[in-house]
Amino acid sequence: MPRRHSPSPAPDLATSLLELGLTPAEAEVYAFLLSESPATGYRVAQAIGRPVGNVYKAVEALEAKGAALVADDEDHRVARAIPLTQFAAQARARVQRACDAAQAAAQTAAALAVDNAADFDDRLYRLNNADQFIARAHALTDDAAMFILALGAPAAFEPIADALVAAAARGIPVAIKSLVPIDLPGVRVIVDHRGETALFNAPGHWLSLNADGGQVLEAMLDAETSEVLTGYWTRHPLIAWTSYTGLYSRLILEELRAADEPSLAPRRGDPRWAPFEHPLSEGKRLMVERFRTPSPGARRSARKKREGDDS
Repeated sequence: MPRRHSPSPAPDLATSLLELGLTPAEAEVYAFLLSESPATGYRVAQAIGRPVGNVYKAVEALEAKGAALVADDEDHRVARAIPLTQFAAQARARVQRACDAAQAAAQTAAALAVDNAADFDDRLYRLNNADQFIARAHALTDDAAMFILALGAPAAFEPIADALVAAAARGIPVAIKSLVPIDLPGVRVIVDHRGETALFNAPGHWLSLNADGGQVLEAMLDAETSEVLTGYWTRHPLIAWTSYTGLYSRLILEELRAADEPSLAPRRGDPRWAPFEHPLSEGKRLMVERFRTPSPGARRSARKKREGDDS
């Protein structure tokens, strides 16, 4: 049987608290206070085995970050943990405010920037983790203006299914080839004849995603954890164009195989595929603009025009 996707193990509390912006010492103190509050710094230090001075500094930091309340009790100072749900809500709101401010600043900078052919970017950008993969795949589908084509394995489609459906809902033609049937409203799904048996010898769960023949995302995910084993995103015009033609051809051939058709003749004039047929996809358009040499006739016409302007 092919390997099934299984979720990653839940992180422990200390690791999760580090993601909320606490230092290791602060996370350890806060975790203790969640179970025993209120407590003096000395009590906390004895329990977790850290120097008293370090614990008092951690308590002060927790108070400043909104994770703890501090009060004087006779000759002692005691701390009480803010409930985790409340602290998490504060952290979420803080991050949202920072994101909103950054987006506003970025939009202002973009409005002031000078366009100097920055759309011709032939670099390949690495994808290092699942969060990057999901965010970049969603951005690619959001950017699509003409069509989206994709093929992949089940676990690779799961985290981007909503983005594909959303693109189809706003009128973007979307077609994918999947190893198993997938219910994606508005999306044209071609089922690979190999089924999940294709995963037997595969190194993981793969995804090829193309928008407008101008953007490409390729990724290989671990079959057990769905973490990214290797992957990239690019606007490289040649890669984007060849990826588009390859994906389009593979989806067509899979449909013909399923229908047991001997040739392309039955597909000619099929209106269902017309939205995906773009002779000047984004990648090809950029290459034509940048590299294509004018024909001799075009050069003569340009020369005559220049001579006429000079006379």
